[in-house]
Amino acid sequence: MNKRDSLRKSPTVYSLRSGFGLLDMAAVLAGMSILISLCAIVLQWSMKTQSDTLTAFQLSQQLQMLVEQLRMDSQRAIGIQGIDSLVLVQDHGSQIEYRVLKSSVQRSLLDGNEREIGKQVWLLPLERIDYELDRSGQFPLIRFQLQFSSNSQPAILPLEIVSRISVDSLEELPNAQ
Repeated sequence: MNKRDSLRKSPTVYSLRSGFGLLDMAAVLAGMSILISLCAIVLQWSMKTQSDTLTAFQLSQQLQMLVEQLRMDSQRAIGIQGIDSLVLVQDHGSQIEYRVLKSSVQRSLLDGNEREIGKQVWLLPLERIDYELDRSGQFPLIRFQLQFSSNSQPAILPLEIVSRISVDSLEELPNAQ
């Protein structure tokens, strides 16, 4: 009786191969390296996506704050003027000036002597703020259109804001552009 026959007849079967071989270990290492490489790529992609999302969220917050402030200021306006900047004339001779600078919008509060009392800046990729006065309805409306830079990231379409002006100030409004 040879060794092979004795292994077949025994109740426990033993393999002639013992442990991992060199090829088995190489295959496991190759599989692990592929898995780790894929994880690194996914991690890098998710970090870039998170960064882009954060940038878009901050831009959205800045835009929302600007729009709310512009709407509040225009509702209290008794006049609107300006060519290079938007100037909203307020009660008591004070003025609020919106000026588009490089990659930002600056709001300046001016007293009756046109001295700057306060300033607020929003970091937005705006090119200009266009406006027009609509007196066709019962209440006058100011329509603002925010034109964004064409190379801004993320890309933003033009935004239109409509604000109602107080009825008391209807007669005092000069013609806007």
